Amino acid sequence: MPALSSEPWPHQREGSAWLRERPRALLADEPGTGKSRTLLEAAVEPILIVAPAMVLDGGVWDDEVERWAPGADVTQVAYSSLTGREKTEAGGSRPVPHIKPAFRQRWGTVIADEAHYLKGRKTTWTQAFRELEADRVYQATGTPLPNWAKEAFVPAQLLWPEKVGPNLELGSYWRWAREWFNVLPTKYSPAEVFGLRSDRTWEQFHAEVFGDRFRQMLRDDVLDLPPLTIQPFKVKMGAEQRRAYNQLKRDFVTWLESGSEVVAWNQGALAVKLAKAATGLEILEEGAGASAKLDALAGLLRDRPRPTLVVAHFRDTVAACARVAESVGAEARILDGGTAKGARRANVRAFQSGALPVLCATVDTVSEGMTMVAADQVIRVERSWRPSRNEQVIRRIHRIGQERPCLVIDLITEGTVDQPMLRVLQQKTDEQVQALQRKDWLRILKGQAP
Repeated sequence: MPALSSEPWPHQREGSAWLRERPRALLADEPGTGKSRTLLEAAVEPILIVAPAMVLDGGVWDDEVERWAPGADVTQVAYSSLTGREKTEAGGSRPVPHIKPAFRQRWGTVIADEAHYLKGRKTTWTQAFRELEADRVYQATGTPLPNWAKEAFVPAQLLWPEKVGPNLELGSYWRWAREWFNVLPTKYSPAEVFGLRSDRTWEQFHAEVFGDRFRQMLRDDVLDLPPLTIQPFKVKMGAEQRRAYNQLKRDFVTWLESGSEVVAWNQGALAVKLAKAATGLEILEEGAGASAKLDALAGLLRDRPRPTLVVAHFRDTVAACARVAESVGAEARILDGGTAKGARRANVRAFQSGALPVLCATVDTVSEGMTMVAADQVIRVERSWRPSRNEQVIRRIHRIGQERPCLVIDLITEGTVDQPMLRVLQQKTDEQVQALQRKDWLRILKGQAP
């Protein structure tokens, strides 16, 4: 890995200056552009960094503080550890929507890393985060809208606390949602929010929701990185896998009066089985056949000279991928929610040093806060339903410090839920692009269309 420059990049210097002028801001520079340094150089002590536990456990902020702000008064806490707890009648405990006493002080700066974790307005850590007292509150995320534009409500509240309160613009989610989106009641939830109202524009949405407290720099605009290629790799199921998949599909598909079929996604467990079936898991008896995706993965990993990152959505898929790597003579380690804290950090550092040929990880685990530029190839065996997660996986390797052209290989099983899933992901991405007023984002995902 090349040595990092002691001087900030121009966009980092400009970003720090921009932050210093604002007590509340959302820094949405793309993953891999060096937001950590931008934030630390703008922050006023004492600094509280709130981040996902996976990021903190990986030592990401330890390294960033040591590199860019050694000796600074910095406290780190996971979102899940920000809240206090109360005892239950059963003798256990549960989180409460209030911060722990240890964090009840006046902070110079609070940094909400991977700030999309705060999108849920009713989660205990979001409610606790609101109680923090600070001169400056900086939200930082390369994916400010993980799925749909309606998720901008909490980020907007944190940006504009003066607009939060009874009868104020950001005082009620449903009033705000009805101001911007089409809202219809459903029998499963209070209402469904979809699509921008016909009398509104995305330009208005961006201006009123984010205003001048939002900044986003695209990686390709500020960094001279090697080329990135996203390559769909379609595989065909064998006879046994197709027979098993089709049987499963017949069990879990409903037919509309129009005759078109719709996967019963509201039945979560059944949807999971169908998605796993597209990979080849949980449907084949031993010796009955093979998984087309895992067979393709074996071919891609065989005799591969450089470290390769393999990602999947499900933990059992990740374990299967690791077994595939070992079967072709490539040492592999696993990174998922069950990996112990110490092993998590050791596995990432072994991979980044070049000593580990293959790292197999879940999308959620590897999508945030990690630098893996020792690799120049990602193989996505499965994807997340969040386009932001899929995009962030790419930025683990295609970021500051990368010197080689990068390749992302998307394994897609033809004739399965893989293909409609990609269409839904594209719909989500299109809405994000419009809401954030960054139409050039479309070029990032062009290679994903089936």
